[in-house]
Amino acid sequence: MTALRFLPLPFALAGLLAACLAAGVFEALAADFVIDRRVTTTNGGNTLAAGDTLTVNASGAITTSGSGADGINVFPQSTITNNGSIITSGRFSEGINARSGNTIINNGSITTSGSRAEGINADTGNTITNNGSITINPAIKYIAN
Repeated sequence: MTALRFLPLPFALAGLLAACLAAGVFEALAADFVIDRRVTTTNGGNTLAAGDTLTVNASGAITTSGSGADGINVFPQSTITNNGSIITSGRFSEGINARSGNTIINNGSITTSGSRAEGINADTGNTITNNGSITINPAIKYIAN
């Protein structure tokens, strides 16, 4: 059996490697997440990363409250499908907040309440399909981009 031998890395390179690992730069595989019931979860402390897929099944729900408490916050190249319900309450709380390059499909319901709350806040370059309902209280008079 051959033993592996590691050469010492200069401190700057070691720091850069540690920073890249912490930021998930070397993450090669996307993950699939499914919410199929009402449950309190933090996804094991993990967040959605680029390329992940999240599906909220018809029996699933995401509920948040508080200022800036988004239901789903999406990074680029992810796919989000909501067949259940997303309910947020609080100032600046979006049902879905998406960076660019995502696919977002709403077949369920998204309900938001609070000052400047939005159903879906999406940067340019997203593909959004709404076959469900989006209710915003109070109704806003602008479209987020």
